[in-house]
Amino acid sequence: MKSLFALFASLCMVALAGGVVSDAYGQSLPGGSYRDSCSDIQVRSNFGRSLWMFATCTDRQGKPVPSYVELPCTSAENDNGYLKCVAGGVKPEWVAPPLPEGSYRHSCFKLAIRKGEEDKPVLFASCTDRSGMAVESVFHLPCNGDIANDNGRLACVGNATGGAGAAPARVPPPGGSYLESCADVVVQTQPGRRGVLFAACVDKEGRRGTTSIYLPCAGKITNDDGRLRCND
Repeated sequence: MKSLFALFASLCMVALAGGVVSDAYGQSLPGGSYRDSCSDIQVRSNFGRSLWMFATCTDRQGKPVPSYVELPCTSAENDNGYLKCVAGGVKPEWVAPPLPEGSYRHSCFKLAIRKGEEDKPVLFASCTDRSGMAVESVFHLPCNGDIANDNGRLACVGNATGGAGAAPARVPPPGGSYLESCADVVVQTQPGRRGVLFAACVDKEGRRGTTSIYLPCAGKITNDDGRLRCND
């Protein structure tokens, strides 16, 4: 925060008082009502990492307030002295939701939620199967029922409504040479999402580990040293 205000202060020293400085970075200035109550508008690079628009805007008491907003931004306004992007702004940083409740937590560990396709949350876990072996599992949230450990695989059960969060459908696995060196092959699907092929595959050292790929695969699915690979 201090570095931004320091940069703003240095920019104001060379600003044209009350004028709108043309953007030398090829970035269009945002439209919007801020132009009616902001002056000394500048667009500058934050040490080459991103572009920011700086300005001096008046608050409700008429006092000047140093302000800034990250670009690109389609439209901005003066919110009591502070620039606020109201359209076409920089996408906010993705924040993982809390871990969901469920019976899986009794037999799964290494729990984590990460960003998946279209910024949807994905639950990752290591779950024990019936033989006591740990199996890496992935589940696309949300689940409107109970998230359970189904023999080492995360599954949504007890949901009668269907749609997002319904129990994953089990379908036959696709063919391929991977079947010769992979076991515990499972295809997990959910409505509106891509299918995921899970398998425990042997690498060149004879070690077996869990691996997965998204489906469909337009080519041949192979075991590439313990990892599933789609060869288009």
